[in-house]
Amino acid sequence: MEMRRTFYCTVTILAALAPAGCSDEEGAPGREEIDDVLALPCQDGLDSVYEDVAPPSPWSADERGKIVRCAYDHYVSPEDMEAELIANGKTSPGFEVGAHKLRILYFTERRGEPVANSGIVYIPSERIGDPTPAVVLGHGSVGLGDDCAPSKEHPDGFEADWKSLAYLYAGARFLSIMPDFPGLGTAGAHPWLYAEDEAHAMLDGTRAIRDLMNPGVVSNQNLIVGHSNGGHAVLAASAAAEDYGYAGEITEIITINPIWLSMGSFGTLVSNLGVALLTPTLMANTMMYFYGHAEVIDGPGAGRALWLPGEKGDAAEDVIGNACWRVATGVETGPPALGIELGSDIFLPEYVDDVGAACGFNDQCDTPLSTKWREIWVADRPPPNTNIPILHWIGAKDDFILPAYQQCGIDRIVAQGGPQTTCVDPDGNHSGILQTNAAWFRQHAAAITVGGDEPSACAGTEVFEEPLECGLPLPNSTDPADP
Repeated sequence: MEMRRTFYCTVTILAALAPAGCSDEEGAPGREEIDDVLALPCQDGLDSVYEDVAPPSPWSADERGKIVRCAYDHYVSPEDMEAELIANGKTSPGFEVGAHKLRILYFTERRGEPVANSGIVYIPSERIGDPTPAVVLGHGSVGLGDDCAPSKEHPDGFEADWKSLAYLYAGARFLSIMPDFPGLGTAGAHPWLYAEDEAHAMLDGTRAIRDLMNPGVVSNQNLIVGHSNGGHAVLAASAAAEDYGYAGEITEIITINPIWLSMGSFGTLVSNLGVALLTPTLMANTMMYFYGHAEVIDGPGAGRALWLPGEKGDAAEDVIGNACWRVATGVETGPPALGIELGSDIFLPEYVDDVGAACGFNDQCDTPLSTKWREIWVADRPPPNTNIPILHWIGAKDDFILPAYQQCGIDRIVAQGGPQTTCVDPDGNHSGILQTNAAWFRQHAAAITVGGDEPSACAGTEVFEEPLECGLPLPNSTDPADP
């Protein structure tokens, strides 16, 4: 173990001399405040977290989640947290403490092989328990480009949603880890909504946080929480937990406005039959889904090969493959700016007709290409673990993942034996639900991990005037063999 730490956590002369990550605030806590809880020196350079690192060899399940790079970034004060949320157009739920941000790199597993995954760890100045529970956080959609990785906090990144989630817990004394997900910041492609990648990164986050901290610092409890794309990730983690494994115990899965629709929806949106549902954002999302999955499953270049040849396809690859959320989905910068309004404007005919109209819309998947994608869609909405509690929060005013769309996912989870409880914020939208219910999330997290009073019971689907029913204009099978 010590040889591994020495090899991977090499301290360069520059890193040793530079005051990396020191807070700009006079009198703010420095990294010495957390030295006594760290099992690793965490003196690597920030950029080294994203460099290619050879995986442990031979690779085995015992290597999952072991940290190979660790860099101290900076201290985030309660005032910093509040200012950053306000700058992103969010309201502040209030913060009890500041937290030290570290960037880490650990290995997880993709298709049976090791793959590097960067991420963030927030160590609060005061922890909620001794030992303290771990909160593993699944971030929302950020785009496919390397600069979109939340840990980088790049100016072109999309910070509004993930910081709302991260600070909600870190600023309330919870030790937290947020994986970037493979291919964001690290080598290779990032496949958006690829359940296997997300699940493994989240579950290995339970291992990484314990590899980072000294024995006895972290309790046996894990709370796994995700929003939007991250809501998909935590449900994928539930599905994979029994077979893939994790460290400690999973106390609960909390999924907030998740994307848990049939992934065949993206097939429908490729076809011209899906035109009534298309928006610039959904066109970009469809391109992101197919591009990222093809790059990972079939290899580099396969994403571009889905699209028509020529300059438009090349420009689309640059935007979809390299840009972050705002640019990739924007009217003036995304698909509409490239003349892409329908699937047929960019996808090859066999995708528009066979994968889209026949398979995605009608579930008539009788060609090798459409059969392949149907199998991918099925794998991206796997059945849940029937023993790990699931708490599903819906924003009644969510205009991105409509409540009726979320009900499709709920119907499938419940029919497959998922122990689900549904909470509804009558005034909550897609992102604001995090701030308006912050006190509830925090009190509930404390109650189930360290003890204490539960918050008042949340509202349920009775807040809707009409019974909430699955409203996606596509079949929503509850059979695990269907998308």
